Amino acid sequence: MAKIEVVDRKQLSYDPQNANRGTKRGREMVRESLKRHGAGRSLLLDKNGTVIAGNKTLEGAEGVLPDEVIVVKTDGTQLIAIQRTDVEGDEAVLMALADNRSSQVGLDWDPVIMSQLSARNLDMSHMFGREELARIMMPVLSRGAGDPGCLVQERRTELLQKYPVETSDIWTVGENIVGCGDCTDEEFLKTVTGGRHIPFVFTSPPYAEQRKQQYGGVPADEYPAWWGLVQNSVRQVLSHDASFFLNIKPHTDEFTRRKILSATVTLGTNYPQVWQEILAEES
Repeated sequence: MAKIEVVDRKQLSYDPQNANRGTKRGREMVRESLKRHGAGRSLLLDKNGTVIAGNKTLEGAEGVLPDEVIVVKTDGTQLIAIQRTDVEGDEAVLMALADNRSSQVGLDWDPVIMSQLSARNLDMSHMFGREELARIMMPVLSRGAGDPGCLVQERRTELLQKYPVETSDIWTVGENIVGCGDCTDEEFLKTVTGGRHIPFVFTSPPYAEQRKQQYGGVPADEYPAWWGLVQNSVRQVLSHDASFFLNIKPHTDEFTRRKILSATVTLGTNYPQVWQEILAEES
């Protein structure tokens, strides 16, 4: 049987590992809903009084609702329903909308917390796909080696053991073929394409050395020549009427724009049968 007691809100603790940073708009919406409609959805606490769910509600209730909090102690084997005996009709609809909308606009995943949780090997597979989790953690994972929040170096060995990948590996995913290799290696490209000529290429090459902490890079002065190797290799697997999209931006070094873009793009004029769409032009 559930037990009920009343405690002061100061006895409750916010979750230090709350993966939702929240948003200004979301907080304002929760607070406004509490002012207009009063409390609705309950908080969820752990055995020590730390908020598992409802951190933003507890925060928004400060100064709006009394400091006394009704706590229902249970072991999770039964559902607990909060019944508002004073609510029905349009106000009930507005409360439902406020609940859904504040949850939607108030969600902002904390990449640092999520990276820390991921490093603990928590099973989150029923909530996040690998790609979804990677997108959330990208601001942390993209930092350079030595950054206090960087988990790339720490987890590299672990991830390679779990998902072993070697250069020249090729996978079939449905009707698609995915390869991990050097795009300047003509033989690798021919293997990936199965000897067939392809009608379309979209590429966004690395920004010279501007991301060298993440994936090395090519010195700016050597960039046009390097890109020539890439282009020559890719050209071998293109059909005669292929489209080639190159997404490249100007390179800035200490507030000075380097003239590597024009030299790189000029290489494309050597192949009139390949159409290049320059998505960012050098001015």
